[in-house]
Amino acid sequence: MIKKLIVNDINQNKFSSGAALFFMAVSAMLLVLTTLLFSGLAGAIDSLMEKAEVPDYMQMHVRDEGGAEAAAAWEREAAEISRFAESRREVGKWQICGFLNLDNNRITLGGRSLSDSTQDNGLCVQGEHFDYLLNMDGKVPEVLPGEVFVPVCYRGKYELAEGDVMEIGDYRLVITGFLRDAQMNSMMASSKRFLVNAEDYEGIRNFEVQEEYLIEFLLEENADINAFAAAYEAERLPANGPAITKPLIRMMNALSDGTMILVIFLVGIVVLLISMLCVRFLCLTQMERERKEAGIRQTVMLTGDAQGAAQAVADALGLDQFYAQLLPADKVERVEALLAEKGPREKLVFVGDGINDAPVLSRADIGVAMGALGSDAAIEAADIVLMDDDLLKLTAAVRIARKTLSIVRQNVVFALGVKLLVLILSAVGLANMWAAVFADVGVSVLAILNASRMLKAK
Repeated sequence: MIKKLIVNDINQNKFSSGAALFFMAVSAMLLVLTTLLFSGLAGAIDSLMEKAEVPDYMQMHVRDEGGAEAAAAWEREAAEISRFAESRREVGKWQICGFLNLDNNRITLGGRSLSDSTQDNGLCVQGEHFDYLLNMDGKVPEVLPGEVFVPVCYRGKYELAEGDVMEIGDYRLVITGFLRDAQMNSMMASSKRFLVNAEDYEGIRNFEVQEEYLIEFLLEENADINAFAAAYEAERLPANGPAITKPLIRMMNALSDGTMILVIFLVGIVVLLISMLCVRFLCLTQMERERKEAGIRQTVMLTGDAQGAAQAVADALGLDQFYAQLLPADKVERVEALLAEKGPREKLVFVGDGINDAPVLSRADIGVAMGALGSDAAIEAADIVLMDDDLLKLTAAVRIARKTLSIVRQNVVFALGVKLLVLILSAVGLANMWAAVFADVGVSVLAILNASRMLKAK
């Protein structure tokens, strides 16, 4: 039924139907594009994380500042971490990486200050066993003394190029390349790592004293990360900073790099909703047109269903009235009331399919039963049976009936008029035998030809 409504409306309203089809096509293209982009993004993220060997679990920790006592305390904590890692079977590799926090007011990149940056910028050296920082070719770069690799997100923001200078106070480093950091590449990450040589790291640490440690674990395949995190916390190991897991890193990268994909997806959804509203409008418009063409003044639904379900159907179909939770006797009573309200030249048509509708079908002026789904009692009581259960056939039946009635009237008027004319002409002696033959046989042939036009009625 919906298909026929849409086809009929396309034939009659090509512009509005074309607009609806255009929205549907655009929506489909956007959703397909979103799927392709997201698939490509997911593959790129997985490839980067695999090459960088991202840790499955990372715990940030800032050690106490101080002299020999603080250093000795950190050595004891590092020994406890080592003991814990060796006791866990799921640990494949582990390491502790330094992260030297920098004061943004002391940093300049290519002559531009980072004082307005909200990121926690810091220096680090390349991971010994895993968690590698990669260059733009996806390889582990070799950093010489006096060189620095800068996060790629700063290249466009500060208009940097290789050969520019990074200054940390009075310390100068030459920008040799740009980094792809699988952990902190996302702009959602609060920290950014600059890769330097170990010699420069030690030199800068002498006046940048706040050092943070990244305690990283690379687990065996299929290891339970949550269980490992709970075990680490239960051992009361160093953990005064946030803990980050590999799934969280993947999600942050996807959200950061997939913002535009998400926007395209939302636009596709909005366009899809618009196209669905257009289709609904087209269907309702076509139904209203069919109703007016059939001369239907009012549409009422009588149902035994619950009030909520009846309300939803009535709103969706744009019905004038509805009555819910009716028994068979209640339906008859309601039909009696509708019969009393209708005009003298109006007819009440009732459409039903169940055995409970048989009394109402008999009482209505015209009863219509649904042939395929209707009960035998309903079919017996009905005047018209829709064999394919297509309600649009009602308007077709009305059109055919009106055309049939029009042709019958034409034939009657034409036949009587010709015969009367021949009688008058015969009475005054102006009609011969051939005129009488035409009035009889000729008129019959013409009436049959006129009636044959009903063969094309739809």
